[in-house]
Amino acid sequence: MGKLCPHCGMESDTDDVCSWCGKALAAEQAETPAASDELPSAPGKGRRAHHEGAAAALVAAEAARRSVPVWPKYAAGAGLLVLFIMAWSVFSLIAKSKPPLEPTGWQQVQTQTNELSLEVPTNWKFSTSGAGGSFEKAFVRSGKSCEVTIFGSGTLGAMGDISGASRAVSAETPLEKRPEGKLHAQLGGFEEDNDPHYAEDEMQAVTFMGAAAAYSVYTTSKRAGVFSVKIKGWRLTVPGIGDYSYNVHAQCPAKHWDEFEPIAQRILQSVTPGGGQ
Repeated sequence: MGKLCPHCGMESDTDDVCSWCGKALAAEQAETPAASDELPSAPGKGRRAHHEGAAAALVAAEAARRSVPVWPKYAAGAGLLVLFIMAWSVFSLIAKSKPPLEPTGWQQVQTQTNELSLEVPTNWKFSTSGAGGSFEKAFVRSGKSCEVTIFGSGTLGAMGDISGASRAVSAETPLEKRPEGKLHAQLGGFEEDNDPHYAEDEMQAVTFMGAAAAYSVYTTSKRAGVFSVKIKGWRLTVPGIGDYSYNVHAQCPAKHWDEFEPIAQRILQSVTPGGGQ
């Protein structure tokens, strides 16, 4: 049987040379590709290397960011906050240290339920509140710290009744044993409990709306940001005017007391019962 020629595909009659095309029938040795020193790349290796490089760059950037000290940022922020607080404190200090306005005129006003009538400067702020048979309040102010407050209530009236019911009072009875003195001392204790800066002188006798009263000169302070303003004032207590007893304050910055005192005196000396609603 002949041999199949790998070149022409015909069956040759001879075994060494194709009888059809004349080409050698011996099997040709397949050429072996030259060995390479480089290994073929694994699938996806280039892409992985790219991602690993990007990650390394991010890590390096984060390390560089963390190596920069953060305290200058916090120090700058704290500095701005301190400047803001100081500016606000100075503004508050100036506002709360102003002297009282010199009255440009006087006007007659009534309290909310007409329990009181009084004169106030026309260029000062006047406000009032109250409920018939319960309480009455008058508030006269110039600026942030110069003010006169008159507060009367049935509760204080009951306290005044208790203060006056314990014993008979004569001309020789010391002020601190009288109803006005007892109520004054009791309310003074409340002031001291609520204000650690509050201190007052010994009480003295006075009259208010024709009734026996007690008063004391006191000092305290009012916050103005990081600063404080020294305050001087009167506190006056009057028991048993009708159904009410009265607690009165007149105060201003201590350095302006001489300007404020005569104005406050005129306001308080003008107060009279208004007859109610």
